Amino acid sequence: MARSSVLLCVAAAATAQAFNKRQSFNQSIPPTITLNGSTIENPTAYATPFVLNVEDMWDLLVGPVASAATTTTVQATPVPSSSLIPPPPLYYSPFPSGAQYPMEVKNESWSFPKDFWWGVAGAAWQVEGAVKADGRGPSVWDVLAHRVTDFEYGNGTADITDNHYYLYKEDIARIAALGVKAYSFSISWSRIMPFGRGPVNQLAIDHYNDVINTCLEYNIIPMATLYHWYADQ
Repeated sequence: MARSSVLLCVAAAATAQAFNKRQSFNQSIPPTITLNGSTIENPTAYATPFVLNVEDMWDLLVGPVASAATTTTVQATPVPSSSLIPPPPLYYSPFPSGAQYPMEVKNESWSFPKDFWWGVAGAAWQVEGAVKADGRGPSVWDVLAHRVTDFEYGNGTADITDNHYYLYKEDIARIAALGVKAYSFSISWSRIMPFGRGPVNQLAIDHYNDVINTCLEYNIIPMATLYHWYADQ
């Protein structure tokens, strides 16, 4: 098994174990209590009998979501030179006039070490899209963006964004073509554990394994952010 597979499986198993302990603790509440010498049902132990699947969770908590035109993984294609035009420069205000007296003539912190990793980064909520694909459950951000007016600028959602969930192979190929050596991405835990506890979604494990392996294929250092303020609902 690849090292990436082991790391993701261990993380998912540890999270599932923690939630299962919490669940068993809640189920250990005594069904009866004693009140004034009499045994009565313990109301704290009452439980609802209904069962929800992932689709039910979306319907109850979020509602309809949008989908991109591309809904299958796209294989990397040759990168045209027209796609490698650098972005426009950042705006810099005019340099102040008059004589300038720098407080420091030289500072060693102004240089980066030779082994510094230059890279690019993306966050699952901001770039993946495909919010309901392959069994992903709703996250706290999905609920807030869809249910709370003006929570996001322009009432935007993460339903589609850059559709990186399906276009990651092309995106990583372009990162490599730009000469970038590292790619930092975050993991959507609502993909791996749609309910926040219980079953682990193997399709999500396979997806992030392939993101890592695609980076390695293009000699890019994969850097996984395990938590980026993006939790299950």
